[in-house]
Amino acid sequence: MAGFVAHAQIADIIYASGALPWIIGGLRSAGLIGGTLTVEQGDAAFQLLALKGLSLLNCPKGDLPKIKFVRRVEGAGGVTADSDEMSRAPSGASHLRNKVFGEKGARLQMIYFNQSMPLRIAALVIFWTEVE
Repeated sequence: MAGFVAHAQIADIIYASGALPWIIGGLRSAGLIGGTLTVEQGDAAFQLLALKGLSLLNCPKGDLPKIKFVRRVEGAGGVTADSDEMSRAPSGASHLRNKVFGEKGARLQMIYFNQSMPLRIAALVIFWTEVE
């Protein structure tokens, strides 16, 4: 996939693109939560993508300590039509963000759930952060 930048800074806000779950050996976390993936596997997929998002945020300024505040976290999850536990899946990203940033991690959060995702991935996480 190409044609996008990993991050962009406008004034004091860095917007990190959603990263795909590529890990050595290929794409991870493919499938739908509630179908081929359990809620726990969906949680792990969101956590992996939060880690990848943090690595994108580390690129523009060189280190995470320059982040003053996480302004917004957006995500998308791939779920089956009858999945009723999908709201638990994004917890992996939330818990990781809170461990890394503490009170600076308080944020607006919006998670969308879809029955179709690019490359059949289970999750996508996007950060908006304020920097020094």
